[in-house]
Order: sequence, then C-alpha cells, then structure tokens
Amino acid sequence: MTCRTRFSILIIPALLFLVTGCSKPSTQVVQPKFNFPMLKKSAAQFEKLPDRITNKQEFMKAVADSGLSKESKTISALFRNAIEISITPTDKSKLKTDESKIGGVPDLPRGMKWPDYQGKPLSFIAQFRLADIAKYDKDSLLPKTGMLYFFYDAEEQPGGFEIADKGKWKVIYDATGTSLVTLKPPVTLAAEYQFKPLALTFASKDTFPSEYTPFVKDLSIKPQLTNIIWILQDNRLKGSDNYGSHLLGHPDEVQNDMYEECQLASNGVYCGGPEGYNDPRTKSLIKGATNWQLLLQVGSYDDMMWGDMGVIYFWITKNDLKKHDFNKVWVIMQCG
Repeated sequence: MTCRTRFSILIIPALLFLVTGCSKPSTQVVQPKFNFPMLKKSAAQFEKLPDRITNKQEFMKAVADSGLSKESKTISALFRNAIEISITPTDKSKLKTDESKIGGVPDLPRGMKWPDYQGKPLSFIAQFRLADIAKYDKDSLLPKTGMLYFFYDAEEQPGGFEIADKGKWKVIYDATGTSLVTLKPPVTLAAEYQFKPLALTFASKDTFPSEYTPFVKDLSIKPQLTNIIWILQDNRLKGSDNYGSHLLGHPDEVQNDMYEECQLASNGVYCGGPEGYNDPRTKSLIKGATNWQLLLQVGSYDDMMWGDMGVIYFWITKNDLKKHDFNKVWVIMQCG
C-alpha cells in the first residue's frame, strides 16, 4: 500500500505547489494572529536550546531560554492533554471481554453486526473501555463509561482527502458497555486485514501543535518557537521507526497539517491535488479548522501497517465530541 500525496491549501501561495498537502487558494487566507511583536533571536539564544525535549516542563524552559518569556502564557495554552497508549502483544485468550485493545476482534453489544461499507466488512482497529482511561482524560472530553470502537477499511486505506472516502470507517459508542459478545470476523474479511491483538496500558502526556497548524503558523513568534517544536517532535519516535498511538491531544503528523484538511475534505473540498486552490468554498470553510479535535491516532504495528509505516488519525469536531456524537468522525491516513 502506498501513501498518496496531498496538497496543503493554506500554507503559502501557489509557489509551493509541489509541497505535499492540500493546495492553497490564490487569495491569501488570513488566520487570527496573536498580537505579538516579532522577536529577534541571537545565536547565543539558539545555543541554549537542549538536544532533547520530552515534556511540557522542558518545553516551557526552552521557551524561557529562547527569550519568549512574555509569551509563555499563550504558548502554554496551546498544549493539549493526550492519553498515551502503550502496547503489548498478547494472546487473544488472555484478553477479557470488554477489555481495551488494539487489534484482535471486537466485543460488540449483543445483536450488533460487524460494521461494513457497502457490504464490505471494515477491519477492526481498536476498542476502549472508557472507565480504563477516564482518569487520564484530564479535560473530561470523553464519556466516563461504556465502550468506544474503531473500524477502518484496511484494504483500501482511504487517505481522507475527498468526500468519497466518507463511510470507509466507523466509530461506535456504546454507553452501557454491557451484554457484550465477542464476534468472529466475517468470512469475507481477508486474513491480512485482521490484526493480532495488543493489550494496552495508558498514561497522560502533553502534546503541542506543529508549526504547520492554524495554532502556530501565523504567530509572529513562529520562527523562534519552531526550533523548540522541532526538538520536541524529534522525540516522538522513541528510538523506533514508527509513530505511537494516543487518544485526544494534538497529532504526531507524518506529513502536513490535518486540522484544515479535516474541515475542507469533510465539506467536499478535494485535498488530494491542486483543485483546492480555486475552490470558492475554501476561504469561508477554513475558519472552522480549529473546531476539529484529534480523537485517536494509531501507528503501524507488526501486521497492522498503514502505507509505509504510517498512521491513521480519527478526528471529530469539538461540538460532536461534547455531545458524544461519533457519527461524523473524519479519518486521515498519512505515511512517509
């Protein structure tokens, strides 16, 4: 499976047509800016940056050391809490019904059928017993009880850059989490799209948006802040070749920004080529980009491979998440 390239619609003018991402309209779309003066940074200040930043405390110390102390409150507010997922390969017989897991087979409410798209069964990606993760959800964004299930078309691996991809994934919320039945995979679901079960443990972690997101890209202090972001992002791989998994927070991007892409693609603006440059809807739609919230990112593991060691990202609007409505989730797949 190869990973398709997308064109970013709102990075810089059409000179960057060949950059991966959604294409940018001919008229510059201006995002809201913090009213900060541009700060000049000396070579000595650059030398103060550490080689490794792994958490919010270290990040904010680097902010102070870079001469950005006056903006520390605003920068700190850009952090979002995430629920980090650690995985352990396990035998399916050792997993209890309703236990949180990635891969394996789902434990669905009695009477519920295995989700499909136009008659084709979707691959089971993960399920979460929400009581397991409630204490790590510091902002209380997810329901406290019940089960949350994730399915995706692992055969086609839709990139999520066009409205035609809608329906090729499904997120199910069962508020009770009782009367669950462990389903057998449909006979029409090929074995290569069924994945080995992984047992999960959870922890809280702080995440920061990348330089390409609407939260950072128009900040007047972006040049100084970018250096610190890069150091933080360099530690995402944790010494391995793949990205990890987490719930909520900001995503670990393999390619370009996804906040704007979710808003555009889910509203019918094609983000897989240059067509987005001239779409008349882009300028008004893009204002809603920051209303999107990462719900779950799942990295590549052993037999669960997204393109070339990529990641699938399940997104939801803040409004739908507040209502616990998971029917309009959008998915993006990115890989190297």
